[in-house]
Amino acid sequence: MKRNRFGKIFTFLAAMIGLSSCTIFDLLPGGGSSAGDPNDSRSIGSSDLNTENVLPFSLRDMSLSLQCDVLPATGDLNLLVLPIEFTDSPFTKQTLTDLEIALNGTPEETGYWESVSSFYEKSSFGKSRLHYEIAPIYKTGQTQKALWSSHVSKTYNGYTSDNAAGVIGDAYNDYIAKQGNNSTMKFDSDQNGWIDGVVAIYSGHNCTNMRETYDMDAMFYWAYTYWTVGAYEEAWTQPNRACPTPNLYIWMSYDFFYEATSSPKVDAHTLIHETGHMYGLDDYYSTGRTCLAGSHDMMDGNVTDHDVLSKMLLGWVKPHVVTDPETIDILPSQTSGDCILIPGENWNGTAYDEYILMELYTPEGLNALDSTVRYPGREKAYTKAGIKLYHVDARVMELSQDLRGNLTYAYLKDPQSGMKENTSKNAYGYSIAASNCYKQSWEATGYSDDYAFIHMIEANNVYSFATGSAGTNAALFTEYSFSFKDYRKFFLKRDSTKTEAVFNSGNRFPYKVYFNVVDSYGATIRVESI
Repeated sequence: MKRNRFGKIFTFLAAMIGLSSCTIFDLLPGGGSSAGDPNDSRSIGSSDLNTENVLPFSLRDMSLSLQCDVLPATGDLNLLVLPIEFTDSPFTKQTLTDLEIALNGTPEETGYWESVSSFYEKSSFGKSRLHYEIAPIYKTGQTQKALWSSHVSKTYNGYTSDNAAGVIGDAYNDYIAKQGNNSTMKFDSDQNGWIDGVVAIYSGHNCTNMRETYDMDAMFYWAYTYWTVGAYEEAWTQPNRACPTPNLYIWMSYDFFYEATSSPKVDAHTLIHETGHMYGLDDYYSTGRTCLAGSHDMMDGNVTDHDVLSKMLLGWVKPHVVTDPETIDILPSQTSGDCILIPGENWNGTAYDEYILMELYTPEGLNALDSTVRYPGREKAYTKAGIKLYHVDARVMELSQDLRGNLTYAYLKDPQSGMKENTSKNAYGYSIAASNCYKQSWEATGYSDDYAFIHMIEANNVYSFATGSAGTNAALFTEYSFSFKDYRKFFLKRDSTKTEAVFNSGNRFPYKVYFNVVDSYGATIRVESI
């Protein structure tokens, strides 16, 4: 794919939007069980929900509009793994075995939880199947410290690091020199000239586990997801359909595989989180004090399964959309993917708007381990069944850039009409405007950095997530009801004529939600007009 003339500025902007990593401010961070006896008197059986396709375009479409590739969310993908070796910490045979198991192994082979591939096949309900091919070791010929020194001096737009792009380029060039120029074509499923995804695993410790300390950019030796595009103007950074090149990549130390266990058991939590970024998902934690998603989510605290918002935006589940009062039966989201989307007034008909989203959480399947065993640096996930109720602000920001490089920002008014094509006068890029983590200060009418992308409403009405507390079972709805008036402290805006809260957009939420029955077998939810 040829970059348009606006590519450099848009790529840099996208990097600022999408730098995705396991936060350096927290210590980083599985088993299944059945949904219950199907003969039990409370078993609902099939919920048979009437669901809707609410995605006029994908997260990947938006990312590509900013010249940043992300993984296709469905189908079989072959991903390239580049082991990066330092002279002072060579890979062992056991480490490479552990790497293979962490990526491609069965849950039983990990001895602990899930591999990356087994996790995503389950989380996507079989829609996404990842296959990893581990390349021969790339020997840098340098110590870990020396390699950092050789790359930290490189600058891009004022940043004193190339975010590992340089060493990945060296490893890539070594790979094709030995394997052949067409050897990477099998890693380019959409034939856009970019390898779908590269996982670079370095043999040294991450910055929190180093025995030697030295003046360095701490984020260089951490775990993060980034892009090579824009780092250099060298041939290997340009898309090439005949010899696909790296763009999207993960850079991560091998020792993240042993956060919660030790070899020969492996822990893939961190790599699973980073793979979520490869699909285009944002971080749901905050670098400040807030914990608005409640921590117990793969894109928040690196634990449990992905929530239904992530799965909906990736096309793995479809929501039941409420447009009139009704009573709804749902099954646990872990086994069914059931979720309920309740829009406010003036809904644009897509997932790229503001709404209430609900799922029935159960401590089973991909949630089971982290709700049973406390992951290092995290609290134990929810241990009972209950409704997770989210306020979602997924409205899309349209970025327009003219020939002089001037950027303007505005909310996309009609996502159903799709994204604009770049023209001779303007280039367009798209991103979900609100974020829990990376605040953009968009200069757009109606936007505020205070808006969160996903905010879990706490059933006990105490608003503890705003001060950084992780969720407890009390945050799950199991009885009583929900309305904007009763839970107005969770919303930033008020109706000018009423005491109840409104959405960030100013639209009202004209419903009250009653939780008639909620348990591990299913839930019955009644939605009434107010």
